[in-house]
Amino acid sequence: METTLLLDSQIAELLCLSPRQVLRLAKRGKIPHIVLPNGEIRFDFQDVKTWLKTCTRLPGEGGNAIEE
Repeated sequence: METTLLLDSQIAELLCLSPRQVLRLAKRGKIPHIVLPNGEIRFDFQDVKTWLKTCTRLPGEGGNAIEE
């Protein structure tokens, strides 16, 4: 299976966040990411999909699963 690496801007679009917010989440260890040898950050699409499933809350559960 081939790995699809995405940019912060692509993940931001998927999550309805700004690229800056995505990078902040990555630096805090809140979202799975890969640091390339040159220091750039990329996101494995499958890892992010799996992570997102663990963050989703049902209506009425309160809180923001991404920012906690």
